[in-house]
Order: sequence, then structure tokens, then C-alpha cells
Amino acid sequence: MDLTIVVVLQLIALIYGATMIYQQRPSVIAFAGDRFEVIPSSHFNRDTFNSPLFSDKQLTYPLLTYALPAQTKEEKSKFLLENVIYQKMSERYRPLDPYIPLLKEKSLDFDKLIAQTEQDKKKLNTFKQKHQQQLPLLLLFILEGTTHDAAIIAIHSEDGHFVDYLDVNPWKLYQTRS
Repeated sequence: MDLTIVVVLQLIALIYGATMIYQQRPSVIAFAGDRFEVIPSSHFNRDTFNSPLFSDKQLTYPLLTYALPAQTKEEKSKFLLENVIYQKMSERYRPLDPYIPLLKEKSLDFDKLIAQTEQDKKKLNTFKQKHQQQLPLLLLFILEGTTHDAAIIAIHSEDGHFVDYLDVNPWKLYQTRS
């Protein structure tokens, strides 16, 4: 009887843990303002997601999207007053392609990433060597995760597809030179 209770409790814990991990997997990486944010499955509402806007090629997961900010004065007021987090609203997700010119304006400059530690220097050099040919075509952005503070995500400037990410703290590395 004791062994049965232990086994049942262990199974319940296993099922609960697996469910939590499944719900926290990244479903969407949404561009909002000046950075990308990871949206876990638990915050992604598939019922309100406007999938006809996306081609089959774009519907890979995690989905890379542009989160449409408030468009009118009324909407801006409502979002501000009600503290709406529009990047978590799946009905506001759009394909990245039409927004590439805006993304180019917001992109980080790779040359302004200044390593503070040897480990960061090594990561930057490895990234640079790996993407030497593509570097002029890459757009770099801060990527805010759910468990990791931040990293840098690289997307291609022509079609907005994911290229790579750089596991460094952008708050420490990105500096404006005078």
C-alpha cells in the first residue's frame, strides 16, 4: 500500500512537471518596440491568432512575428490606461517581411558590441567568424526570454528569417561610442 501511494504521487508530480515544461516552451518570438520577446505557449492564444496572414513557410515554431502596436489615438490611450501588453496579444501578430524597413532602423550595430570579459570576447569572435559573409545582412536585436535575462538574436535583413542568437548580456555589451 505504501509503495502504491509513493508511485501514484511520483506519477502525479511527473505529469505536473511535464505539463509545466510544455506550457513554458517558446511559441512566439515577437518584435515589440525595439526588441524581440519570447512568448511561451501559456500566453499564446491560438484561437485569436490570425494565421491566414502567414504563409506555410512562415508558420514554423517558435513563430517569428511583428507585434502590431496601437494604431490610433484611442487605441494608444486604451493600451496606456489599461496597461495592455500588446506583444502578448496573438491577434496583433503579423509576418516580419513588411516591417523589415522598420526593423532595420531599430537594429543594433555589431561594431558597438564591446566585450567586457574574455568569455564575451570569445563569443563575439566566434559569432563574427561564423557569420562573416552574412554580417552586413544581419539585423541584431535584444531578445528577452522568460527565464534568461536577455541575449541577442540575429535575423536576415532580406526576409526576416532567424539566423542565430548570441548568448551574451546586451545590457553590458552594447555601448554608444562618442
